[in-house]
Amino acid sequence: MRLNQKKRILNLITSMDDGLRYSRTSEIELAAGMLDNCLYCLNFLLDLLKEEPRIVLKLQQAQRTVETMLEFANIGRIDGQRITETEQIMRLVRDHVVHDLKTEIEIAFFPYKSSMWDCMDSIYRTAAQDPDCVCYVVPIPYFEKNSEGQIVRYFYEGNQFPGDVPVVPFDLYNFEDRCPDIIYFHNPYDEYNTLTSVHPRFYSNKLAEATEMLVYVPYYVAGSSEKLDLIKLPAYDRSHHIIAQSEINKQSYVHAGIPDEKVLVLGSPKIDAALKAARTERYLPKAWRTLKEARLVFLLNTGIADLLAANDWIGQLEKSLHYFIENSEFGLIWRPHPLTDTTITTMRPGIRERFDRLVRQAHECDNIQIDQGSDAYPAIIASDALISDYSSILLQYITTGKPVLGLLSSNMLDESRHYHSDYRSCYFECEGISLRDFIHIVETKDEKKEKRMSAFHQSLAHADGTAGETIHRHLKNVINLTKSR
Repeated sequence: MRLNQKKRILNLITSMDDGLRYSRTSEIELAAGMLDNCLYCLNFLLDLLKEEPRIVLKLQQAQRTVETMLEFANIGRIDGQRITETEQIMRLVRDHVVHDLKTEIEIAFFPYKSSMWDCMDSIYRTAAQDPDCVCYVVPIPYFEKNSEGQIVRYFYEGNQFPGDVPVVPFDLYNFEDRCPDIIYFHNPYDEYNTLTSVHPRFYSNKLAEATEMLVYVPYYVAGSSEKLDLIKLPAYDRSHHIIAQSEINKQSYVHAGIPDEKVLVLGSPKIDAALKAARTERYLPKAWRTLKEARLVFLLNTGIADLLAANDWIGQLEKSLHYFIENSEFGLIWRPHPLTDTTITTMRPGIRERFDRLVRQAHECDNIQIDQGSDAYPAIIASDALISDYSSILLQYITTGKPVLGLLSSNMLDESRHYHSDYRSCYFECEGISLRDFIHIVETKDEKKEKRMSAFHQSLAHADGTAGETIHRHLKNVINLTKSR
């Protein structure tokens, strides 16, 4: 039985209890009308529970008692003893429903980009193994916008999810009627994002109407912020719970006006994914395997945050790429953010020519590969070290234990910042570590490794790979308590 149907049944039993109490103290005519309503309620319960013979017997007993009371009411008498008997029967029915009926919790996951599935994957895998739960992974369509905010392209990535994750086409899953017990989503922007928008059918207001537990799981790992507050989105208010990776991360939501009890410090499934990837063999493209055979391989990750905010993002990228173009004894996998091209077209068109030139130059070099896949983990596994601007991948990469060179400005290391995760024990160009220096560290000894990993993991909740499991267990308990009352 679905959990929301169980709640419906328990609500009907509560209505019966209220009706019986009302009948005990009301005038005859009003009491008779209420007893008639109780009889209707019993008939409805008998239909809902017809497959449960033990409960059906109790309901039939209550039905006969109420029918007898109606006969007495019609001759001007309320039988208080039979009301008491019926109340006792309904208490037994409630106990059977709460404790004996096997209940199934329906959980719907609504990812949109396959590359962001890692923020839900470990929650899904725990829930999918839970005999009390049935899970539906429903990838949803999204659109790209131009600089005027007009929709220009349609995307659906349902065919790009891991092969062992069964997906349901979004047009075949009617969440509006099914009303899942829990809905997980990771795009909180609705119509407010300048670059993309999920299909309006899946905006947070629509999801919130269809469930009693809408859960926002961030699609990124948060690093640090100058101020504690964040931009408050309507989706945060509509969510019944928000998953925070750390206590400081939680305080940023609370500072923005989100009630404390809504925000749960349960860790980040993206850390689970990074740890799992480090333990799992992945298929690597032949060109990458060839690259690794002969040399050290570095992963150059370029995100969106600095592309939008840094004054000379393209200059930094040119410097990094040109080093590897000129030093072919080292291998490079360059992973630009999946939205880099769209962002340049929409918001930074002035650097288009220089960016395209760099792409052409990279393609011409045998020691450089460009990774445009939806899954970042093969590149993380294939590389010996990371060079990155500020992004989730920089933070996730720390869990591998391999060296990290951050291309961050010095203000990103200021002691006054609020660190949602502690990345300050990486190497940084702004602290005088050049690319040449960093390569030497990778070739010899990474003296910061233990400090880096310790500080990072201590700054996060459940950073041992159990965040997804913890999230599922906690929310399952919450919803079971809520719906069994």
